[in-house]
Amino acid sequence: MDDVIEIVRHLDGLPLAIELAAARIRALSPATLAERLNKGFDLLSGAQTSMILRHRTVQDLVKWSHDLLAPDEQQLFARLCVFAGSFGLDAVEEVCADQDLGSSSVSLLLANLVDKSMVQLIDENLPHYRLLETLREYAATAWAKTSATWFGPDTQLGTSKSPNDVLDLWRDPMRRSRSKCSTATSTICALHICGL
Repeated sequence: MDDVIEIVRHLDGLPLAIELAAARIRALSPATLAERLNKGFDLLSGAQTSMILRHRTVQDLVKWSHDLLAPDEQQLFARLCVFAGSFGLDAVEEVCADQDLGSSSVSLLLANLVDKSMVQLIDENLPHYRLLETLREYAATAWAKTSATWFGPDTQLGTSKSPNDVLDLWRDPMRRSRSKCSTATSTICALHICGL
């Protein structure tokens, strides 16, 4: 039973992902399936050929949903991949806003992403959000494939860094705190980015 719980948890409780995983139980034990899902979602592809194309894999469904977003929503969605765990509106505005996406537009775009089920609102009083891990992985992949020049609010980072270099910078609390966190809000923002 623990393996089944781990599978559901790893799949973020997404019904389609659970259905695709259940189709694999005939060939793999729950323990083996749970272990292999930790290595990626490729195991869930190529299930039933009679399914609607966007329902054949989790990645197809996420790609289909992503493609329905407006370009500025796609841009913010990709930037949200730097957050490990939950994050607040202030953190999103501080980290994701730049000359292309102003703070006021970031909050509106974030609301649109919540309305389109690409971001979860987990506490409306704060407000506090999170990306399902499946969506966060897709956002990181989508961002890495672009030729985007966004590297966070610190313009001194320059344009020679790859998205993976920037993700490392944002996820490293010591480097991030030295480079940006001079106020309590910035420190809290950096800790949220790092998933702490």
